[in-house]
Amino acid sequence: MNGAGVAQSTPTLTVSSTSLSFGKVNVGSSGSQSVTLTSTGTAALQVYSATLTGSTFALTVPTLPVTLQPGQLLVLQVAFQPTSSGASTGTLNISSNSSGSTTATVDLSGTGVAASTHTVDLTWSAPTSSPVAVAGYNVYRSTVSGSNYQLLNASVLPQLSFTDSNVQSGTTYYYVVRSVDSSGTESDNSNEFTAAVP
Repeated sequence: MNGAGVAQSTPTLTVSSTSLSFGKVNVGSSGSQSVTLTSTGTAALQVYSATLTGSTFALTVPTLPVTLQPGQLLVLQVAFQPTSSGASTGTLNISSNSSGSTTATVDLSGTGVAASTHTVDLTWSAPTSSPVAVAGYNVYRSTVSGSNYQLLNASVLPQLSFTDSNVQSGTTYYYVVRSVDSSGTESDNSNEFTAAVP
């Protein structure tokens, strides 16, 4: 008798984060973050559904169900849209045929705050030594110098200026700008600009 052992193929889902914190967002405004789903197993992964709890959160997702072959990924966009002041929590639930656990959860949190009357006006110069043509710019902001930058503009900016009206009194913000070419490739960060909102 002859026989040969073979490795069992298993679908596996890996989620980029188990929690998303949106921090403080002005009432009537929106903050957005992404969650990346990656098929890291040895068999095709079926993502059946992605649902939210928490009325202040919204989800943008491609049509489900979807099949992800090993190595493929799917990006979900989660938005925090506070309608009143105060802390909010929610959960993103992702259903799949992943081995071990068929439901993955991502905890969501954010705080709605009354809109500030302050704004931060940013201007910058176009790069003079870029090897490729610049199609526009992306502006990033953080409350920590040198890290944790989040994209502010919804689409690439054609102009050399940006006004950030979603700021809170008593908070210091750190900004960087990245140029974007026609293929969507970003440059490295610009020098960091600091703005302290009174």
